[in-house]
Amino acid sequence: MNSQSQTSSFKSWMERNAGDLMILLSMLLLGFGLISLASVTVPESAAAGSPLYMSVGKQAFFAWLGIAGAIIATKIPMDWYFKNSMHLVVIGVALLFACFFFPPVNGAQRWIDLGILKFQTSELVKLIMLIYTADFVVRRANEVRHELRGWFRLVSAMGFILIILTLQPDLGSCIVIAVSMLSIYFLAGSPMKHIIGLGMAFLGFVFIAIQFKGFRQGRMEAFFDVWGNEYGTGWQISRVIMAISRGELFGVGLGHSVFKLKPVPELHTDSIIAVIGEEFGFVGISVLLMVYAAWIFAIINVAQQALKQRRMSEGYLVYGIACVLMLQITVNIGMNMQLIPAKGLTLPLISYGGSSLLVTLLMLGFVYRIHRDGLGSQSLVRKYY
Repeated sequence: MNSQSQTSSFKSWMERNAGDLMILLSMLLLGFGLISLASVTVPESAAAGSPLYMSVGKQAFFAWLGIAGAIIATKIPMDWYFKNSMHLVVIGVALLFACFFFPPVNGAQRWIDLGILKFQTSELVKLIMLIYTADFVVRRANEVRHELRGWFRLVSAMGFILIILTLQPDLGSCIVIAVSMLSIYFLAGSPMKHIIGLGMAFLGFVFIAIQFKGFRQGRMEAFFDVWGNEYGTGWQISRVIMAISRGELFGVGLGHSVFKLKPVPELHTDSIIAVIGEEFGFVGISVLLMVYAAWIFAIINVAQQALKQRRMSEGYLVYGIACVLMLQITVNIGMNMQLIPAKGLTLPLISYGGSSLLVTLLMLGFVYRIHRDGLGSQSLVRKYY
């Protein structure tokens, strides 16, 4: 069999099985996340006199809840979500405003207290804005590609959401939402000058947001001189770097991390990669990145198939989901490797966090639904406009 036929066979296999591969890798990542979470949190729970596997149990419960929610949500035809995208945006805005009626957590008002879960509404808004943008660029295709009016409409929707998120404050979600919306806008054929204009406006927005919050300036100082601020703003990132360095090539072994015993903030959420690097080494992190790469590749393959079948909104939505997940992986690992300034974004399916896990699984449910809808399709075109 020559290389061309092998490539053709692989493409054909991916068309049929991309969704199943994504689910398999998702379960692998989720299982590894629970193991890593147990390694991080059990010593802390033991020291506090709490049940040893309480955090793992909560994460497993949220995983079950997310899978159940994804199954239910994807029973509804995808066209319903696109037809009602503006209604979903209104719901998302209402949820963001509702956060201001609950007590702040660590100085931020990003959560709605539901008793068993403090739900971070910006996680759901990420998905809502993807649905809205994927619908908008198809419904307003002529404006997006040829008129400045499409640019203004998207700026208005995105800007309003970003302002609310900045007030919470939640710059990390601002970045993820803006970049993912711009990616869909670009894929839909928007002129490059519109993309550059939006990008420049957003960079200006980020610069202003940094200037108005002292803790963000502290993070920038720690980024440029982490060891000069080791016992101040650089405490967390300096400990993360030391933990990963201690892991060397193959790691010290599961459960043998030393740095998880030290008072490092957010170790089980934003910085769980530090313990993974210490216990599994360079090889462990490399394997994790390869699994993530295959996972994103499978998701992008679903998007490509949807676009080939002329299911445009579905394809753009899946591309947007891939963008959100890639951004979170890149930012989380990048900040812990001191490649970019610190930003609080979770590592998908691995970091502790009920809201993030629930919405990530919901996104994956939509991807799988779109994959299944595309099997056997020849040329499906949305006709409801």
